[in-house]
Amino acid sequence: MKRLIAALLCTFGFHQYALAALSAEAFTGVMVERLKNTGAAVVTTVAPLHLRIEGKAGNKADAFLDNAYQAYLQAPADLDSIVARYTASYLETLAGSQLGLDSGRIIPVIKDRRWIDDMRRTIGQAGSGPIRDWVTEDFNADLLIVYAEDGEQNIRYFGPEELRQSGIKSSDLRRIAVANLRRILPPAELHRGPEVSMLVAGGDYVASLLLLDELWDSGKLGVDGEIVVAVPSRDVILLTGSHNKAGVARLRELASRGVAESAYSLTSQLFVYRAGRFERFDD
Repeated sequence: MKRLIAALLCTFGFHQYALAALSAEAFTGVMVERLKNTGAAVVTTVAPLHLRIEGKAGNKADAFLDNAYQAYLQAPADLDSIVARYTASYLETLAGSQLGLDSGRIIPVIKDRRWIDDMRRTIGQAGSGPIRDWVTEDFNADLLIVYAEDGEQNIRYFGPEELRQSGIKSSDLRRIAVANLRRILPPAELHRGPEVSMLVAGGDYVASLLLLDELWDSGKLGVDGEIVVAVPSRDVILLTGSHNKAGVARLRELASRGVAESAYSLTSQLFVYRAGRFERFDD
């Protein structure tokens, strides 16, 4: 773990992939065959990296393979394990589409504002049906909270109609989701560096630590000046103090590199914690 943290802080490096890596179309074909071999679904290729899965009960779900393909490109030798992991994830999404929301599994996911536009564009270009909505809330000028259901294998984003059918009030949603987040996440760990430090807490929801005010109000982070953070990807938060000029410069560099190289990138914009909220930091 310490070796991984050090590598991320220094380089944000990722595995290089072989020149002979599968194309997006070929990778899609591998996923189709694996899903069909489960015997649990009818699989239709809508477009490269986009599948439509139908269960025996007639329930349907779209599977977007972009993240799976990026994971494969970063580690082609792990093709079998990546395909198996994402197959389980897509089948869980299919099963979840038939069930109601579980209020104990709803979590808040931090996304950049491009995410909704990118998802709608992907669906629209594929001609896979009407453009859908997700349950979201503004976090700041650059980031959104997208509400989802945490599963054993995946994250399932849901829409306003599912929320209405669940009986959960919109006014209660953030409170419920943040409480679930506190329960689901392992304790946050701060790995200090001379210029930039890193917060980690598992993998998928680290960026959502921005929602835990007690973490940022605690005074335990010990930075020089106001807290300045970068969230280049969903699984890491980098931070320094506003008076640490070398730290701020390094933070900008790592944020830009992380966005360019991560399969789950968010934003290179820096944010400062001020008066109980995160706002853009432009020094």
